[in-house]
Amino acid sequence: MSRTKVSRPEHVRILGRDFNVKYTALDDGMITLGLMQYNSMVINIREGQEKLEERDTFLHETIHALSDTMCLELNETQVTALAHGLIAIFEDNDPAVSKYITGTN
Repeated sequence: MSRTKVSRPEHVRILGRDFNVKYTALDDGMITLGLMQYNSMVINIREGQEKLEERDTFLHETIHALSDTMCLELNETQVTALAHGLIAIFEDNDPAVSKYITGTN
């Protein structure tokens, strides 16, 4: 399915909290694919990932933010499974599905 180029977000609002999104190179000390820092409201994404993997990492870190905000205590396996599953729904379906979910149709 063909996708249009979308700019990477620099900010994301999650349940009323504004997170800055930073894209960090491996040589700048980023050793994981992503890291959500709740207290400083920052989501770090490692540069150099494939586009799909980067979007998956972004979603993964936003799920961590949701979990922390809502006191869900999701573990890493649960967060990973949710991110992979949600990315698959958005990637494997017509854009109309995303528009329906977000109410932008």
